[in-house]
Amino acid sequence: RGIVYSVTSESANPVIGGASVGRITAAGTTGLFAVTLGSLAHATNYSFRAYAINSLGTTYSPVANFITDPIPPIVDNPTVTNVTGTGAILGGTVLSDGGDLIQYRGVVCSVTSVNSDPKITDFNAVPLSINGTTGVFAVSVIGLTQGTSYTFKAFAINSKGISYTAARSFTTPVAPTVTQPSIDTASAYTGTVGGVVQSDNGSPIIERGAVCSLATVNQNPLIGGTGVTKVSTTGTTGGFSVVVGSLTPNTLYAFRIYAVNLGGTGYSAVSYFLTTSAAPFVSTGAAYPLATGATIGGIVNAQDFATSS
Repeated sequence: RGIVYSVTSESANPVIGGASVGRITAAGTTGLFAVTLGSLAHATNYSFRAYAINSLGTTYSPVANFITDPIPPIVDNPTVTNVTGTGAILGGTVLSDGGDLIQYRGVVCSVTSVNSDPKITDFNAVPLSINGTTGVFAVSVIGLTQGTSYTFKAFAINSKGISYTAARSFTTPVAPTVTQPSIDTASAYTGTVGGVVQSDNGSPIIERGAVCSLATVNQNPLIGGTGVTKVSTTGTTGGFSVVVGSLTPNTLYAFRIYAVNLGGTGYSAVSYFLTTSAAPFVSTGAAYPLATGATIGGIVNAQDFATSS
C-alpha cells in the first residue's frame, strides 16, 4: 500500500509506473495510513491517489489534489553603479517570486562602520523600495557622504517572508583637493588666475578651472552662484591657470580655483584681484571753421572713470 502522486499539469491521474509519477510505500495492511512527501515544488498543484496491492491486483482511491505553499522570494546579484560623492544606484535581481505576489522589493543600506549586515528593521539602516515583480531592478540612493564606506543588500518580500542577497559594500569618492589660488597677471579687461589641484583623492579629474565674480556682488563664488563666471580647462592634478575675460577696469574681483571628480567639486580658498585702469579712449570732435581759423577738439573717455570732453 502507499501513495502515487504527480504534478497535476503533467499527470492528472497518477498510477504506478506512470510518466512523472512518484510513489511512496507505507508498511501495514488494512486501516488508515499516511506518508510524507518531500522535495516538492513550491506553489504547485499535485494530484495523488492511495493504492493497495494484493495477489489479485492493484486498487486505487479516487484522485485528490493539494497545492504546496509558496516560499519567500529568491533574490540575488546585488549591483552598484554610478557611485558619486553623494549618491549611487543600487539594485539586484528577483529570480523567483516564490509562487506568491511580490509585495515589496528594493535595497537596504547602512554605513559599514555602523552596520555591516543591514536589514529593513534596523534603525540604523535605510530601506528603499521600488514597484515590480521578478527580474532586475535598481534604486537611486542619495544623501550619502563623501569618503564613506556603505554596505547594502537587495531584498524582496511576499506573504511568506523576506529574502536578502549577500551584503555588498562600496565607498563614495572624495572631491579633489585644490590649493594655492594665485593671480598671475591682471589687465583692465582680463585676469589670469591659477592654482594647484593637489590631489584627485582617488577619482579622476573631470574638469578644472576658475570661478570669478565682482567682489561687490559675491565674495564667495561657487559654480552656479549669483554673478559667477566659470572658466574651465582640461587636465588632472598639478598647477594650471586660466584667463577670465570681459572684466571691468579698475574693479575688485573675487575668485576661486576648482576641480571636479565623481566625488564632487573641490574649491580653493577665496582670493581677490584688482583690474587695472584702462587707457583713455579719444575720439575726434566736431570742427567749427571761422574766417581766419577753426574751432576743433576731441572727446576723451577715461574708460574706468567719468566721461569728460
